[in-house]
Amino acid sequence: MPEVVDAVMALYESLMHAYDHDGNTNEERDAFIDTLAEYTHTVALAATHAFAELVGVDPDRVSMLNLTERQYHQLEASGMLDIYITGKDTTDD
Repeated sequence: MPEVVDAVMALYESLMHAYDHDGNTNEERDAFIDTLAEYTHTVALAATHAFAELVGVDPDRVSMLNLTERQYHQLEASGMLDIYITGKDTTDD
């Protein structure tokens, strides 16, 4: 787990750097959004794995979808969200 903490801290530093430079250009704004999404995903994954270990579930058997909000809403509106979640390996992105 120490490598996860190191990865989260490195992403946090990148996030703060991107935040300090946010707003000057579209590229900087996009970099901030991308870094925030990666940071959020990494923290959620680490928390999920820690919780799984706490309750006695093998963390390697836990999977997590990485959907953008836009993708989530599109799948939900199309009625395909449940199919995507249960059959991610067989459903096209």
